[in-house]
Amino acid sequence: MWSNQNFNVIVAVCENRGIGDSGDGGVPWRINGEVAFFKTMTVQNSDPKKKNADIIGRESWKCIPVKYRPLERGYVILTRNVAQMKQSVAGIRDVEIAGSFDEALAIIEEHRDIESTRVIGRGEIYKSLFQQNSNR
Repeated sequence: MWSNQNFNVIVAVCENRGIGDSGDGGVPWRINGEVAFFKTMTVQNSDPKKKNADIIGRESWKCIPVKYRPLERGYVILTRNVAQMKQSVAGIRDVEIAGSFDEALAIIEEHRDIESTRVIGRGEIYKSLFQQNSNR
């Protein structure tokens, strides 16, 4: 199933190896150039006819200011409440909803215009990813 795409996990980790949360869903630090670096890591690709996609948790999606949604890539939002999230993002281009990683991967696999996929978010999405893959 993943033969035609790259798959990466991007995690922002603080010095004590925690995945920070500043209370508003963001990271508890501000580093000059970090947002630009993150954008380069998630948008840049080698084929101008293709785009990248992020598998992102619901909480991380909510942290993206509405005026920036969607960013210059596709999204699959991972959530336990698929129906509610589908209503919330209705009409937003390049955004799909999945209830599991397997479903998210299947959605991305259907899109031949995806060059690379990244998992981004907060602790819960990484926990789910690694738990699901450890059961295989």
